[in-house]
Amino acid sequence: PLRKALLRILYECAKPQTAYELLRLMREQHPKMEAMSVYRILSFLEAHHLVHRLNSCQAYAACNMPEFAHHAQLVVCEKCHHSEEIAMPSLTASIDSVLKETSFCLSAK
Repeated sequence: PLRKALLRILYECAKPQTAYELLRLMREQHPKMEAMSVYRILSFLEAHHLVHRLNSCQAYAACNMPEFAHHAQLVVCEKCHHSEEIAMPSLTASIDSVLKETSFCLSAK
């Protein structure tokens, strides 16, 4: 139930949320929720490809395409922080091509 509640919050938010923003929102329904629980839930959801972690802003966004494996491509407005997940196979192909040519690899860090 807690995983479902946190995922629902992420789907309802237009912008990525930090773990502490999620904690604050979760406490509205679950007052005894602890930060460690939020991090555990986020870890589980990320491992199951239901959320994406945005390293640039230390935040999380719900995956809009969980039905198939993919590299997340999220666009984020610099002004309002609204985010959208996009699917652009040509972008993925371009990145893969550059990585292959340069012998670099993509990192989730």
